[in-house]
Amino acid sequence: MTQRVHAAGGLDAESRARVETILRAMRRDGVIDASSLDAAKSAAMGFVPSQASADDGY
Repeated sequence: MTQRVHAAGGLDAESRARVETILRAMRRDGVIDASSLDAAKSAAMGFVPSQASADDGY
């Protein structure tokens, strides 16, 4: 996913769909409530460089 995000300069359609699927599952399973789901859908995603990313040249 990291490579797709970097290549697209943000979330591409496939990555966005994966995030939405995870958020829906979290809501379904009671991990987050409806207001948290709405907030997560509209919040900007921040990516923190990881050691793996640094090793890959990102």
